[in-house]
Amino acid sequence: MASQAADGDGAKSLNYPLVLECDMGEEERVEAVETVVTAVEKFPNDLEAASKFVKAQMDKQFGSHYHCIVGGSFSFCVNFEIGHRLQMCFGSMGILVFKAC
Repeated sequence: MASQAADGDGAKSLNYPLVLECDMGEEERVEAVETVVTAVEKFPNDLEAASKFVKAQMDKQFGSHYHCIVGGSFSFCVNFEIGHRLQMCFGSMGILVFKAC
């Protein structure tokens, strides 16, 4: 309730990362969440740059074929490699990170 009043427009905004769904291993999940938080804080007004940053870091750390979507409102239907998907919220953004099949 306090976050709604602070926003003024009633929109919810989280100041902490909230993992909604994840089938990644512990190490990969922790790294992905930290990378997403860094990207959204580093590029708060450039969602494309934030998603490219996450993709580059995940590709570097865990091999290629990662994809990242960052946005205020989106839906998705993707094929992903089992054990490599993260859906989370941070701030007012929804984030999807996954490794393509």
